[in-house]
Amino acid sequence: MKTRYVITHLQGRCVCALFYDNVCRELKVAEPENMTGRIYIGRVENVVKNLNCAFIEIEKGIKCYYSLEENKKHFFLNPKNTEKVCIGDSMLVQISREAFKTKPATATGKLSLTGEYVVLVSDGTGVSVSGKVKKHPHCLELKEKLEETFYKGKPLPAFGFILRTNTAEADSAPVLAEAKKLAEQFQEITRQAKCLKAFTKMYEPLPPVVEWLKNLRISDLDEIVTDDREIYELAGQYAAEAVKEKLRLYEDELLPLCKLYSLETQLSRALNKKVWLKSGGYLVIEQTEALTAVDVNSGKMVKKKDSFLKTNLEAAEELVRQIGLRNLSGMIIVDFINLQEKSEEEQLIRALKNYIQQENTGIVYVDMTRLGLVELTRKKNGKTLRELFVDGRKEEV
Repeated sequence: MKTRYVITHLQGRCVCALFYDNVCRELKVAEPENMTGRIYIGRVENVVKNLNCAFIEIEKGIKCYYSLEENKKHFFLNPKNTEKVCIGDSMLVQISREAFKTKPATATGKLSLTGEYVVLVSDGTGVSVSGKVKKHPHCLELKEKLEETFYKGKPLPAFGFILRTNTAEADSAPVLAEAKKLAEQFQEITRQAKCLKAFTKMYEPLPPVVEWLKNLRISDLDEIVTDDREIYELAGQYAAEAVKEKLRLYEDELLPLCKLYSLETQLSRALNKKVWLKSGGYLVIEQTEALTAVDVNSGKMVKKKDSFLKTNLEAAEELVRQIGLRNLSGMIIVDFINLQEKSEEEQLIRALKNYIQQENTGIVYVDMTRLGLVELTRKKNGKTLRELFVDGRKEEV
């Protein structure tokens, strides 16, 4: 299977598309002026007791929501004799979620610095390993080395480490070097913050496209291609050697990269409510505030024996692809075509679970209700394509 990661610009935004054998499986869009990951010296503007939250101003006129329930430990910068958050407090916070519509951005006191192999976290001590590789021998060896370097026989630092999945394929030296670099960076941020004024930005993460490249499973990719020289040079500066080896700069001015891979068509289809299947059936995908509803219809399908089952199986595979492609999350309710036999229903569910496992996009199968509706769920991972390209455009207007 040929896998290719295409990075280009579409409708004024940086887009990354993942293709398996020329079939688009994923579309990531960089948001303009994304604040997520930035660390600020903020000032508490208000404390709302009945909501158990505070509103922290990070720049003049820009206030963030800060949950007092989720943040038990606060990074105060002003002298205090209480652990309670009060109006006027100066605090070090990180933006964890971008503002959307009428909702302000969300800030957290749990600071983190993300590297290629290691994540430094302020709300932990010691070293933990990503769940996917928590029993990998090499990762456990790296865990011991980090614990010996930072914790054994020394005063406990005010941070912990998480070893990322790709450490399983990394040499020890770059992992340890990155951990030391992140520790020095964190200590410098916290040291300087005590001497600076409110509304100072203390940390700016790398551009989203560089972070995406750092998180790629390079072993699964054949090629990374971009027509943006700035992105190409940034990747060459910050990305791992394995990324650089597969990175190619596309320079054909006669045929733009987005046209070569029909990205405008791919985007249009991913924003359309109706998705046609080869069998003649189709999906109708409706996004609402509360949930996403998916209806499977027979459409132009030629009705033969087992045709409903075959259409449902095709719909199940396409559904899983569409969830990842559109970045759908939360509750997803699917109404497949009714099947007469219990054995066919069981076959459909087995196939759906298999597609979910193969795609590995975080979808969780929950259950089938008494009404025959399939319940799925997926953890939120940024805005959906519709929020970025449709709702976002309306806000800009």
